[in-house]
Amino acid sequence: FFEAYNRLNLALNGSIIDKSMQVYGPHSDQETVYADCVAPIVEQVCSGLSCCIFAYGQTGAGKTFTMRGDLSADVSQHGIIQRSMVHLFSRLTEHDYTDIGVKCSFLEIYNEELEDLFVGHGSAKPKKGAVKPRLTLVDHESRGCVCKGLTEVKVDALDQVGLVYVCFPLI
Repeated sequence: FFEAYNRLNLALNGSIIDKSMQVYGPHSDQETVYADCVAPIVEQVCSGLSCCIFAYGQTGAGKTFTMRGDLSADVSQHGIIQRSMVHLFSRLTEHDYTDIGVKCSFLEIYNEELEDLFVGHGSAKPKKGAVKPRLTLVDHESRGCVCKGLTEVKVDALDQVGLVYVCFPLI
């Protein structure tokens, strides 16, 4: 029997708010997890807050499936990434925003090492013998905590996010 313990960490004005959400069993669906844990965060992004969504847990706990889901046409199997992008772009069309930009990045933290998952895939593939850039977390004056050196791909529409995402190999 598998249970995932979901935790929401929000950084507001330098303070960390740790809010335990709930325990999800093996029969929980993607929509329930998204509605409970992620939809409120996307709404905060639409209100102007900088937010981060991440999966944390032991190997085999279902982090990749929760984040990525199944890329098939069956929307019920889509993960947090697809659902949050659909939600975000649908909200952006509700108003006439002129100064909004959306960028995608994929960052893995494993054994306290940061890895840019875009590096080595597609156009970002390094030349043979090239050393991967060292990523570091820094406190940016206006953006808060950012990963210096992380590849960010600008996207203007949901279909562009889909192309970036589908072309990216399984995390």
